[in-house]
Amino acid sequence: MSDTNGGEFGHALLGYEFDIESFEEKIPLNVCEPHYIPGRVAALQNSSGYVYCTSYDKGIKQMCPPDTEVSLKIGGCMNKTTNTSAFPIGSRCAAQPCQNGGVCFDFSSADAYLCHCPLPYEGLPMSLFFS
Repeated sequence: MSDTNGGEFGHALLGYEFDIESFEEKIPLNVCEPHYIPGRVAALQNSSGYVYCTSYDKGIKQMCPPDTEVSLKIGGCMNKTTNTSAFPIGSRCAAQPCQNGGVCFDFSSADAYLCHCPLPYEGLPMSLFFS
């Protein structure tokens, strides 16, 4: 996996350099539970968005644009008519930073994105990259 700025991140969530509390918010208990895994991306109940789980009841939320829904398979939000990725304005995922079939999830509220790497690739799986 790679990023768009040569590996020089302003902050890294799993490297403990980032103040995650600035961007996380309370989420319904049934979103990240009952199988809480740090860094898991979970869809909101009505598929209107997704959340990067930072604890069993908190996370960084990303809402999907109108006429789209969550697709954990292709990453982020998907146009309901064309079944293609739909990125919010200014999305880091629009530049397709994930390699080797990685799935990109945009978190515009934190000016960040997440690359979820498929096996056998590892790179920096389940890490948020910040500008």
